[in-house]
Amino acid sequence: MPHYVLGHQLKGEGKRLALMSELLDPMHRRYIDALDVVRPGTRTLEVGCGNGSISAWLAERTSPGGTAVAVDLDLSLVQVRMPNLELRKVDILAGPVEREAFDLVTARAVLHHVADAQAAINNMVASLKPDGAILLIEPDFLPVNIAEPPEVRAFWDGWLAWSRQQGIDYFIGRILAPRLASFGLTRISGTAETEIYNGGSLWRTTGLKRLLNCVVT
Repeated sequence: MPHYVLGHQLKGEGKRLALMSELLDPMHRRYIDALDVVRPGTRTLEVGCGNGSISAWLAERTSPGGTAVAVDLDLSLVQVRMPNLELRKVDILAGPVEREAFDLVTARAVLHHVADAQAAINNMVASLKPDGAILLIEPDFLPVNIAEPPEVRAFWDGWLAWSRQQGIDYFIGRILAPRLASFGLTRISGTAETEIYNGGSLWRTTGLKRLLNCVVT
């Protein structure tokens, strides 16, 4: 089984995943809704489901008659259980979950951690039905290169240096479109969202501080 830097055995990992759900689930759900492929009776796949919050939401949307499959290297932090939510311990680098089986395949904050992103994308694409849709949400840390004040930029410079040593690619978001195109997918589009850590915002008052606490301590 591959090594994952932020393994579920780490102290505070449950809190970190809960924070990611709080901050990122609304955006993730919005993009899924925009694809207009999830409805009762459909089958969905989430790769790297974490605590299962998005897969649980997908299970609600595919019911009745559909199934939400949630896969991860470690399912120990998935607490939700639903009749049409199927949990599987899977390494996406090992092969497709099921060939041409899902109306939607989605992954968030997964590809920048894996050793072979191209293989992971290949296996996710192979799991899609011919008329299915794939949604990948990954970081591009370009804005931190101009972060201010200098102390904040120094922090991000150190964080990115550490991540490179760990094999983490925090700039992978910018190359997803050409990689998807290489598999023959059509109607590819992309967008970017930048969060500003203003005083009083959720990202500033709870997000950054709690995220660093969960990762570093």
